[in-house]
Amino acid sequence: MKRKLMAVVISMCMAFSAMGTVYADDLSASDSSEQEQTTEAETEKETEAETEKVTEKATEAATEKATEATTKKSEVKTEATTSSTTTTTKKTSTSSDKNDKNVKESKSVTVNVDSTKDLGDYLSDTAPDAASFDWSTSDDSIARVTSMGKLTGEKKGTCTVTATAEKSGTKYTYTFNITVKSSSSSDKKSISIDVDEEKDLYRYVDDDYSASKYDWESSDTKYVKVSTRGVVTGVKEGSATVTATYESGSTSLEYKFKVTVGSDDSSSSKSSKVSEKTSWDIYVGRGDDVDISLILEDDPDEYDWSVDDEDIAEIDEDDGIITGVDEGETDIEAEGDTDYKFTVYVGRDYSTEEITIKGEDTYDLDDILDVDDYSFKSDRKAVATVNSKGVVTGVANGVATIICENEDDEDEIIQVFVTVKNIST
Repeated sequence: MKRKLMAVVISMCMAFSAMGTVYADDLSASDSSEQEQTTEAETEKETEAETEKVTEKATEAATEKATEATTKKSEVKTEATTSSTTTTTKKTSTSSDKNDKNVKESKSVTVNVDSTKDLGDYLSDTAPDAASFDWSTSDDSIARVTSMGKLTGEKKGTCTVTATAEKSGTKYTYTFNITVKSSSSSDKKSISIDVDEEKDLYRYVDDDYSASKYDWESSDTKYVKVSTRGVVTGVKEGSATVTATYESGSTSLEYKFKVTVGSDDSSSSKSSKVSEKTSWDIYVGRGDDVDISLILEDDPDEYDWSVDDEDIAEIDEDDGIITGVDEGETDIEAEGDTDYKFTVYVGRDYSTEEITIKGEDTYDLDDILDVDDYSFKSDRKAVATVNSKGVVTGVANGVATIICENEDDEDEIIQVFVTVKNIST
């Protein structure tokens, strides 16, 4: 019985032992599974972490590259913008340089003695007009130039005329190399002088030999004397021919001058066959004076004077000078052996000039005004005429006036008193 009980106990122990083993194995398997699951989870986490790191690095790298690309593009764009800005600045600078540049030109001009040329014709289209320039000559004994750029040859030689002006920030400088030539030896030049007046004939000679190399001779010394250097002097009224000759080897030159001598007495200008003019229109600027004594037959103090309105104009009875007081119109009368009536117009923009024409000479009004802006009218064509270009020609001894009206400004009038002398009657 004991043996059976012991066997039973042993069997039960062995059963429990097997169960423990199985449980242990199950537990071990469970633990192993858990460990495996844990390991897998950890591995997965590690993998995810690594993946995240790789992704993060890749993202960072891509971001860096994108940033670099963007930066480079930005730099390139900035450089382009800077370049564009630089270019614009350069263009602006160029434009500024263009505006501030100096225009300098040099030209050669030839003119004859006593002839006139308009230097304004030589200015470029972009330059200001001639009146805007300052004109000067290096030697006015060779060539004269007016404020309007009108050049007149005085004697044979060379000189320089300079003209400067500024327009829109650009300074214009013109240099004219002037050559003045004289008459051809085949020409016969007419010259008019007064008694005791001198004139240099050598200025009309167009050769390089000095004046003293020529032989100078007057055909009649009772009218005209001539020096060994070609300076003639009027002796008395009349005319003579002066001849200048040069002989050397095969070179033979000859110049002839017809010299007419008039009286230096101012009254000679009134000795004319032209009928006396006793009614005159006088244009005088406000506050300006006009001498009308050269019109009168006798001295001013020999007349009885009357003025209709002294608030408009006054007369100096001793000197024959009219003064403009205020704008308007009035009459001034002079009673004497010959009676005169002067209708006086006083204006703010009225002015007067005086010129003298001798013999066959003419006078170009371009010397005192811009002829392109004016119309011209002579009040005494029997004494002096004027053409549309402002060239005045003496017809008979006496006094005339040329009325010059500004075509763009009807309020501007220039009255030119012309005294004509030495016209043979």
